[in-house]
Amino acid sequence: MVENSAELSVHCVEVTGTLEIDYKVRDYCTTSHPGHPEGCPHFGKRKECPPQAPLIEDFIDLSRPHYFIIVKYDCGYNSSERPEKKEKTPDIWEEHMNPILYEYIQEFQKKYPGTVFTLHPSAVGVDVFKTARKVGISLEQNPEKTLCKIALIGYPVVRNSGYE
Repeated sequence: MVENSAELSVHCVEVTGTLEIDYKVRDYCTTSHPGHPEGCPHFGKRKECPPQAPLIEDFIDLSRPHYFIIVKYDCGYNSSERPEKKEKTPDIWEEHMNPILYEYIQEFQKKYPGTVFTLHPSAVGVDVFKTARKVGISLEQNPEKTLCKIALIGYPVVRNSGYE
């Protein structure tokens, strides 16, 4: 559960033309991480997860504006000092940060109708860490105190049917 001493921030950053695309990041879902020694339990089971997730260029029109919506949560403790909390990190993302992201995404989509999003930019081939660095966002690879969740939002790819 989110503790009262926590601080939460949400902001939006345009990432048009700065996305670092590397399809190897899709494999991160199969690597061990706290609470999931066999990798993400959703790998291969959800349409938004690899290998079913579309590649970025089949999902978002990269010639139109696209954005990161970032939720940062200062959990009020250092997980290296409280290891029992570190295993709860995936639960915090799912139970608390995703609903916050959804709320901001809905507001964004009211202003920019027709946009699509993913809560899993790595699943579509975006190297979130490299892209974040390019646009001045500091992320920890294995967060100890500040958790961060990033959604990617933009306009969908529209394929020409070939009939004019």
